[in-house]
Amino acid sequence: MKVQCLECKSNYNVNDEKVPDNGTKIKCPKCENIIIIKKSPSTPPPIQNTKLDKQSEFNNKPSEKNVNADTKNCPYCAEEILAVATKCKHCGSNIVENQIATASNEKSMIVKKERSIVPMILGIIGGVVGLPGALCAGACAVGLGSLAGENDATVQAIGDFYLYLGIITALAGLVFGCIARRKPVLSGAAMIASAVLGGITLIAGNMFALVASTLFLIGGGIAIANKNRPAPSAA
Repeated sequence: MKVQCLECKSNYNVNDEKVPDNGTKIKCPKCENIIIIKKSPSTPPPIQNTKLDKQSEFNNKPSEKNVNADTKNCPYCAEEILAVATKCKHCGSNIVENQIATASNEKSMIVKKERSIVPMILGIIGGVVGLPGALCAGACAVGLGSLAGENDATVQAIGDFYLYLGIITALAGLVFGCIARRKPVLSGAAMIASAVLGGITLIAGNMFALVASTLFLIGGGIAIANKNRPAPSAA
């Protein structure tokens, strides 16, 4: 080992084997200062336990279960299986095939509701009732005008007005009722307008108009309500 005098700073080499365990004292040859020498403790090499190291390495090594930690429960026996498993190791159920079959059955059970044909039916009935009602409205208007003492020209004009108004509203309700499944909002609004205009002929005592207007009004409301349903597929 190397020692140094604290007074003159001289360095000396001392054999470790000649230094006792409890230390020793020497005199510096240059300045005669007393140098206290203590034997430096030796550090034993670390003990390597191969068995323990291997056991520690084995414990720290990720297991197969941890690597494949993603799991799920079998839908048939509720036992835990790997998330990527296609067949349950507990009950033997084929998960993939059964899931495909279940999805197919659920899809087949879905009822796709198309737009109702009720507006078309009500439009046709209303038009059939409204056309003869238009004739009735024109005739009733002529009779009422004559009873009121109006001249022939005025009576004829009033009769024609109610006749044409009844015909137009009856045909409009019928036509728009037939296309209500394709154009629900437009047809519904047109049928409601036909119901309102056709109701004017009630003034002439046209009771047919009451029936036709009621049918157009109901059909128009149903047609507008069908706007969120899918349109009928082309034949």
